[in-house]
Amino acid sequence: MNFEASSPKYRSNLAAGWANDKWSLDGYAHFVSKFNSYNGNLLEPVKGFTTVAARVAYAFAPGAEVSLNGQNLMTERQSQAKGKSGLEAERRVMLGVSKSW
Repeated sequence: MNFEASSPKYRSNLAAGWANDKWSLDGYAHFVSKFNSYNGNLLEPVKGFTTVAARVAYAFAPGAEVSLNGQNLMTERQSQAKGKSGLEAERRVMLGVSKSW
């Protein structure tokens, strides 16, 4: 197997966040350039892709917060590899509640 041929040439990440005493916002972007993926013994091209995630949270009591989290916000489904085991990332939106003591 030629792992060099199946590795993307470029990968990059960008993250940013902001918070005050009640609210917090976070954003994240991940870029992968085009690459080849094994489908059995064959190398097949995979388009480059960018994923975006975000989170907004509100602290409603000391140590307690509610949050809305989103992953893969740019596309509903995204192919990240080829073949039977090819990864397809789905868009996800999740509501979270946490409490710490």
